[in-house]
Amino acid sequence: MYQYFTSDDLYHDEVPMVVLVNKGSASASEIVAGCLKEHGRATIVGTRTYGKGSVQNMFSIRSRPDEPHTDEPRENGLWDEGERYEDENGNGRFDYGEPWTDIARRNRRWDAGETFEDLDGNGRRDDGEPFTDENSNGRYDGPERYDDLNHNGKWDRGPHMKVTIARYYLPNGISIHKEVDREGRVTHEGGVIPDVVQKTRDTPLWILEELDALSEDDRVKAFVDTQLREHQATSIELATHDGFDGSRYTEFRTFYESLDTRVPEDEIRRLVRALVRRKVQDVIGRELIDDVQEDLQLQRAIAVLAEQIGLDLGTIPRFAHIDGRFENRAANAGDAPDRDTSPK
Repeated sequence: MYQYFTSDDLYHDEVPMVVLVNKGSASASEIVAGCLKEHGRATIVGTRTYGKGSVQNMFSIRSRPDEPHTDEPRENGLWDEGERYEDENGNGRFDYGEPWTDIARRNRRWDAGETFEDLDGNGRRDDGEPFTDENSNGRYDGPERYDDLNHNGKWDRGPHMKVTIARYYLPNGISIHKEVDREGRVTHEGGVIPDVVQKTRDTPLWILEELDALSEDDRVKAFVDTQLREHQATSIELATHDGFDGSRYTEFRTFYESLDTRVPEDEIRRLVRALVRRKVQDVIGRELIDDVQEDLQLQRAIAVLAEQIGLDLGTIPRFAHIDGRFENRAANAGDAPDRDTSPK
């Protein structure tokens, strides 16, 4: 078992922390969120997590094993415990970027070989064809030899069985794992229950389907391209916040009417802004990761943090629309039981 410790100067328990979760937060992410919650280190905002708190291993079936292969010792391009390295900063541990000796080891699985450009289309790599040196050893490592028992021209893995061998438990002894019976019915929801429940926007399915189709419509693409081409500076600004005002996009009303759609005008504004944001990323050379304007859960997290540190969001233009939005709003009790009924 390995233990890793941070140095004292990296630990700041006085800094407020909010963790965002939803139904897609599963396994390691929800375990970390649950531990931070139970230790009182962070406020959890969002909706109940998925409920994956089990550990599974794959076991082969002896009656139909994998096709036999030669497990060759190979470098993996990663530093492994025990490999020699140069401790350039003298901190007593390996840090990414420090030189090390990559020891060739067997990995007990069949390796398909490094990817390459098959310029002559013969299905194998020939001298001179470019390849991806995935383990950085300066040479091409091809597929390992195997016995093609069924003569289909490829290595075949035998059937395996996934078996649950353990459960993860939070510091309070509660398992977050979702439990089901033999018929597949959920008997316990599991998951981590947020301190502050905040759902996402609930958009009707028919609108989502219409927006998906319109995103590929040539009229929409042309409108977005025109915004970027003729009003680039404004488009970059609107990618951050458009004030929920479609008129800030040149000729937006005329464009909306030309679509002859039942989708509400504000939903079309959201679509245009999303497409503009996608193109603005190429212009500014970086990804726009968060969307404070439209992401309700992120807004709630910011509001929680602001309350904890006594910050007036109304004084910050980018966050002004959040100010007062969540005041006196109770958490949705339908997302959380009156008490935690997780199995001990």
